[in-house]
Amino acid sequence: MSSLAVLTKERFALGVGLSPWIEDFQGTHQDWASRGPRMDEMIQIIRGFMTGEYFSWKSDYYDIPSAKLCPVPSKCPPIIMGGHSKPAYRRAARYADGFSFISLTEEDLVERLAYINGLRKEYGRDKEPFYVLAGLATVQGRDDILRVEELGVTDLSVCYRNPYEPDEVTLQ
Repeated sequence: MSSLAVLTKERFALGVGLSPWIEDFQGTHQDWASRGPRMDEMIQIIRGFMTGEYFSWKSDYYDIPSAKLCPVPSKCPPIIMGGHSKPAYRRAARYADGFSFISLTEEDLVERLAYINGLRKEYGRDKEPFYVLAGLATVQGRDDILRVEELGVTDLSVCYRNPYEPDEVTLQ
């Protein structure tokens, strides 16, 4: 990741999230119950290595000896959390630089963003920049883009459908 950030002249963001399917963890022989705390630590470990200084980490989950990455960018690339749960929103508020929402209504987006922003304030991170990526099927033109920008959306994916619902294709 550090090399990619340097090669792209720091135009790289890291998207992270946890699968909601236990089978993904079973298939990789990873503990399902500890996935949240491990993700919290992984984000902190990434930030530690992105300093360019020697870094180590020791916990119940990870034991990483002192090492140094080279090259490193001038700052850690933004870490953008994704997901659909309150733990994901809390994790983003506490450790990440943004959140990626997909397949929400604008009303749901406002509600969930208010929740995250409340947590960011609680964690003392409300003055830090925070990316809000949103996939909204309702955005049709410039006025819609300006409206969602006022809601706090910094990056927009125009979605024509909900990717979590099957396509409705009729053959004739």
